[in-house]
Order: sequence, then C-alpha cells, then structure tokens
Amino acid sequence: AITSFTIADTNSDYMTSGGVLYTKENGSMGNELLAYPEGKTDTSFTVPSSVDTIAIYAIYGNKYLTSIDLNNTLVVNESAMYGCENLENITSDKVELTGGFSFHGTAWLEDQPDKAILGNVLYRYTGTDSALDISGVFSIAPYAIAGNTSLETVTCGNSLRTIGEYAFFGIEFRKNESDGVSRFADYTRQGLRGGH
Repeated sequence: AITSFTIADTNSDYMTSGGVLYTKENGSMGNELLAYPEGKTDTSFTVPSSVDTIAIYAIYGNKYLTSIDLNNTLVVNESAMYGCENLENITSDKVELTGGFSFHGTAWLEDQPDKAILGNVLYRYTGTDSALDISGVFSIAPYAIAGNTSLETVTCGNSLRTIGEYAFFGIEFRKNESDGVSRFADYTRQGLRGGH
C-alpha cells in the first residue's frame, strides 16, 4: 500500500504535506484533501485549516488511523473514509454535507447510537421511535433513514438545506412537518435521485 505521496514543488495544481496529497492554489495549499495514503501508519491526523473538502475515497481503507480532527472541513464526499476500520474518534463541528458511505466501515459509526450526527449532518438513523426531530441539522446524508419501518413523523427546521439521494427510500410517512423544505412529502415515497 502507498505510504506517502510526493509532488514536485513546481507543480502548479497539486502539493503534498506529510505525504498527503492536496490541491494547490496560488502557490499554497488548496481547499481539498485528495488522497491520504492507505499505508500511512500515523494513528491520528488533523486536516489542515485551509481544507474544507475531503475528496471521494480520499482516506479510504486506512487501517492505522484511530482519530481524525476534520478542523474546518465542510464537505466529506462519498466513501471518503470508508473501511477505516480502526477510526473511532472523529472531531467535527463544522461539517455541513456528507456523501454516501463516507464513514461506513469505521469504528466510529459502529459505536454510534440509533442517531449518528456528525457536525451538522444527520448521517444515519436506525432507531425505532415513530418520530424523529432533526430541527438543527443542515443536511441529511444519502441513505440516512432509508428502509426505516418505525418512523411516522420527521420534523425538520429552517436550517435544512440538503437531502441526500435516497435518504428516505422505502419509507411511507403518515405526517410530515417541514419548516423549510418544499415538496418534502413527494420525496418520502420515491427516494431522491439528486442531492436537493
């Protein structure tokens, strides 16, 4: 497995720091973490403060990380940390959007109760309550509630901006309460095909 990335300092689009690959903008680290080596043996990692996006599959499958501080990260894309089986501590209060399966296969997700919230995202709900109040979240991750047969009511607030694809797939609600999402009821029976 790759343990480190190296890019020439003269490359105008990409750069590395500590063996991790990032975008480069105007000669400095850009806003996106592109690849964290699967074989890098560090047990903890703090995403640099200039980075607000973790790319698709960026940290996929690293078996060594046990702790990550997402710092100023706003977006964690699809499968970004999928299969990081020892990753048990994720620090994040700024995340606003996650892709599908971003944290699947991590110790963190396995240790979550019925409602897994990361930053401002409802990442997964597997509870048996008939009502779910997620008034404070900014987004609902793809597949977050899909297939839940217990829910009858979901309450969302004005802060909700994004509903991930198939977030409600396979669910029929009896009552919908939404303060900021139009056509909310239309999505519940069919599931979403896009992230809006």
